[in-house]
Amino acid sequence: MALACDLIVAAEDATFGLTEVTFGLLPPEGGIVRLAERIPRNIAVESLLIGGPLPAERAHQLGLVNHLTPPGGTLTKAVELAHRIARNAPLSIAAVKRVVNERTAYGDQDAFLQHDQLVAPVLASHDAQEGAHAFAEERPPHWEGR
Repeated sequence: MALACDLIVAAEDATFGLTEVTFGLLPPEGGIVRLAERIPRNIAVESLLIGGPLPAERAHQLGLVNHLTPPGGTLTKAVELAHRIARNAPLSIAAVKRVVNERTAYGDQDAFLQHDQLVAPVLASHDAQEGAHAFAEERPPHWEGR
């Protein structure tokens, strides 16, 4: 499930793993593909072939986990992160997520064209103007999502 998340906050004592090979199975829901996209390929292959646990600290070192917390602190950190994201313009957030999520569906040249098509409406939006005005006026922006 974690591999389907954009951001991962984990407690220092958490473990991750795709253990299906130890039961004669394979990870479902794209686990094999997703792990190999998120951490170095050779580490992903080893983890998938062994089927053992990946400690949260190692997952953090590999870039799979964004933030480590003491046990019991994950919800607080996740909510803090969510609040920081929610302060930003919703159209910009949506465009970033689309570009990142759709990037692998295109070659480099097509990815840049797709990027430009997604970014242009955001730059022309009311929120983009509001962000510039708020910056110039040294005040928090008031996002409207349009």
